[in-house]
Amino acid sequence: MRRPAITLMGVPFGMAKVWTINELHDQLDAFEAALREAGLKEKSVQTYVGRSRYFVRWLDGDYAPEGPKR
Repeated sequence: MRRPAITLMGVPFGMAKVWTINELHDQLDAFEAALREAGLKEKSVQTYVGRSRYFVRWLDGDYAPEGPKR
C-alpha cells in the first residue's frame, strides 16, 4: 500500500519555495501595489499589509509582541 504524499501548503514536501526576509518584504510591497491597483480603500490596504509586515518582522526577530500598557 502506497503512503500519501506529504505536502506543505499543498506543495509536495521538499519542493516548497524558500523565501528570504528581503524577498518577503519585496513581495509585501508588490502585494500592497496590487491592492491599490485593485482599488481597495486606504484603510483596507493598511490593514492587510501592516499586519503582514508585523509578522515578517517577527520572523526576522525585529518585533516582539507586547501586551497592553498598564
